[in-house]
Amino acid sequence: ASVLGDVPESWKEDDTNGSYLYIGNKTNTIGEGAFRNANEDVSNLSGTILLPSTLNEVGAGAFVRTRISSVASQEGFKEIQSQAFLECQSIKTVVLPASLEFVGQKAFYKNDELQRLKIGNNETRVRKTILDTEAFRVCGATSAKQGVIDLGYTVDRIGPSCFANDAGAGGDWIETLNSSAREYGISSFRNQYNLTNLNLTKDALTIGQNAFELCLGLTNVVLPDPNNVYDRAFRFCNNITGIEIGSEEGAIDGNLWTNSFRDIGTDATNGTLKINKSIANVDDSAFYGDTNRRWIQSANLDCRTIGADAFRYQSNMTDLTFGPNVKYIGVGNTDATATSFQECLGLTGVRIPDPYYIRYYSFNYCTGITGVYIGNDDKDSKGIIGDSSFRRIGPPDNNLVRPRVDGHVYVGSSIDKIEQYAFYATNNSENYRYSWIGSAELNCR
Repeated sequence: ASVLGDVPESWKEDDTNGSYLYIGNKTNTIGEGAFRNANEDVSNLSGTILLPSTLNEVGAGAFVRTRISSVASQEGFKEIQSQAFLECQSIKTVVLPASLEFVGQKAFYKNDELQRLKIGNNETRVRKTILDTEAFRVCGATSAKQGVIDLGYTVDRIGPSCFANDAGAGGDWIETLNSSAREYGISSFRNQYNLTNLNLTKDALTIGQNAFELCLGLTNVVLPDPNNVYDRAFRFCNNITGIEIGSEEGAIDGNLWTNSFRDIGTDATNGTLKINKSIANVDDSAFYGDTNRRWIQSANLDCRTIGADAFRYQSNMTDLTFGPNVKYIGVGNTDATATSFQECLGLTGVRIPDPYYIRYYSFNYCTGITGVYIGNDDKDSKGIIGDSSFRRIGPPDNNLVRPRVDGHVYVGSSIDKIEQYAFYATNNSENYRYSWIGSAELNCR
């Protein structure tokens, strides 16, 4: 029983004849291909394999195509090499200790019955475990698709495609992921269509490109304190209705890089977004509203910098709140235009409490706006409302006939300068005039 550690009895209920393969405590290595069938057929070796604390390594291909039903190990065990348990199609449960340092490429590839995986714990505060490329790829094809993964603090890096499912392969077995891992590699959970419960702790610092692409079961994503979220990390997660990123207490060092949350949600989502102050940078096109993916209805933003095109075409957004930590809008793109919120047609008002710089065309064609409030009267003048930043906003005058709009602009004394064309009303290339301002209070220097 001591060898099994915390493996629940229910996890072993389907062991063949209740049999166990016990590796003696004087064994320190299981060599390459040790239990592999020489004819490449499925081996009759079955039951639960128990790995002792003295064991350093399970060699490459050691248990390929055996009928083992579960793997358990004592604290002290260290490494599983590439393809060690490849195509073990009866394995349902794998429990590995905090002492684990490495799981090699395709170590558990195509374990069709996999339902439970537990690695490490959150009490051992030492990063050491690396899960290599494709280590658990295309598993669970014939399982109940209700799989649970628990990854403790000891897991440092999840490699590229580690838990990915190939399209049409049926390996979308994960329903719940509880993880304190630090880094999630490229496509690490791609095509896990049934993943509905994503519980990442504040230890999740890096989310790689396409890491959770096509995780269709996700509706809410919470990333407590990431450093970097990369290109299309949640691409085609069509059912997302809520995202919260960052914290109020963490260092201001988080980055949501270009396209990081592009291609998610649908037009019918009416979703909510909250970005807290530990996020320093929302990069260019981070939440770009492609056709049929204008999912944000309400956004609360307190990040420091918002890049060019960051929320462009999010035309269903009606509620936009800027926190006091928002300083730069439209910064990041080397092109002339920033267009951070271009054609956010649902906006009726914009209030930015304490900006340093709002760049060229940031709110271009936001034609529903009837109120703009920028800056405050409590701080020294240092903000700049940039060239053309609020040009072509508000309801247009069709054929130069003034609409019945009585919009208002307030600019506080914390704003040093309103640059040329900032609220310019005309557009020479169209027969429109955006003369929506009925009153203006200007306290800038």
